[in-house]
Amino acid sequence: MKNSLVLIVVTISFLCCALSAKAQSPGGATLVDEKGRPVQDGTVLVKGKSIVLAAKVAPSDGGVPARITWSSAPAGAVDLKDDGNGRVRATALRDWFDEMPRREPTARVIACVNTVCVSALITCLPEVTGRWPTRLLEGFFGATEDRNLVFVQDGRTITFDPEPFNLPDPGRIATLRLEGASLRMVNSGNVITRFDGTLTSRSAGNGNWASKWGFSGTWTAYKTQ
Repeated sequence: MKNSLVLIVVTISFLCCALSAKAQSPGGATLVDEKGRPVQDGTVLVKGKSIVLAAKVAPSDGGVPARITWSSAPAGAVDLKDDGNGRVRATALRDWFDEMPRREPTARVIACVNTVCVSALITCLPEVTGRWPTRLLEGFFGATEDRNLVFVQDGRTITFDPEPFNLPDPGRIATLRLEGASLRMVNSGNVITRFDGTLTSRSAGNGNWASKWGFSGTWTAYKTQ
């Protein structure tokens, strides 16, 4: 009986130690950018632009640094280069106009820490930032007007001043959303009520416009820089 009790005590002690060791082993990993913000599916990256990624992991037992292995799939959409300290620099290589049939290229970037892997799906977009001299054609009178619009891009969001020749006014700023090659207005500002259209190439686009004064028509634009 005494030997049986000793065996039970030893067995319980061994199980407690094993469970304790398991609880202290490295937990899951999180994919973050260089500012420590989580990177998840739906992240967008403009062609030619980069983002620095890191895998945030719990310390391993004994303070041994975790080994991180990076990869992306499918190949060709996003390039990964070592950025030091276990980080990588991910650069978008393709966009809508590189694909046939047309689509937004995507790549899943994967970080594996020992046997734990975490990933994020990155979507690649065309570069839109720059000067877009734009011709407005009024639909009723047939009058035309040229405006040197400047697009500022932040991922899918594009902002511009519809009256760049006037003194700056934050209230005039219009906001478009880029989906594929389509431009959809999501914030009109206080001058225009419509400015939707399509990119026909990386440096050309056209669509429809309307102003708060009741004028409307079509627009064509060509990127110069």
